[in-house]
Amino acid sequence: MKEHSHASIVCGPYCRFYKPGKEEMACAGLLFFQKRWSEEQLRGLCAKLSPMAWNGSEDESLSATLCRLCEFRIDGCGFREGEADSPPCGGYILLELLLRQGLLQPDDL
Repeated sequence: MKEHSHASIVCGPYCRFYKPGKEEMACAGLLFFQKRWSEEQLRGLCAKLSPMAWNGSEDESLSATLCRLCEFRIDGCGFREGEADSPPCGGYILLELLLRQGLLQPDDL
């Protein structure tokens, strides 16, 4: 189940698929952040981010950390299936940005 506070930080700004009010399921990206940081810690971490677009450069690490565990892959994940118009989840995007900007290290995964 989604915690509204984490979903508003991770999903709201970064996930194209996020729909407020549908909190019965959570992707592995959101669960990753819920397990590791409080809402306050996560907001502080995100406040340090500079604007930047995701580019998939951390896919090897993120696929192993997030995607292989994600329940949404069961029904098909457009991003993992290579659909051009299907970006990854917000957690994937946020985690990639944090890694690329040095706010998290690969060892943090």
